[in-house]
Amino acid sequence: MTIHELLIPQNGIPWINSNDRGHWSLRHDYTRLWRAQARTRAARTDLVIDLNRVRIDASVFKARANRYDPANLYPTAKAVVDGLVDYGLVVDDDWRHVEGPFLHHGGISAAPGLLLRIEEL
Repeated sequence: MTIHELLIPQNGIPWINSNDRGHWSLRHDYTRLWRAQARTRAARTDLVIDLNRVRIDASVFKARANRYDPANLYPTAKAVVDGLVDYGLVVDDDWRHVEGPFLHHGGISAAPGLLLRIEEL
């Protein structure tokens, strides 16, 4: 069982929160940016491609110690997983290839983002 870690920095991209009721076009733009960020970061690493099945845990690191529900950031994690599929990590993000993403509070960081723990199954 091999485990890979990949940091996807926020880099000023707003979090996509399932409780937000903003305009759909902004949500679309943020999704596109998170997806591209994940694809680019994966390409800059030695992350393997064409895996059969993985489990993805995402630890959320925020810049401030405010209260939040990590599960509400699922749309952000979903966009990141889509970016990993674009990269070629797995063929698709359906139930046959991906378990998760499972979201967890990671802590406070001067460099907020998602720390992915990708476990080959």
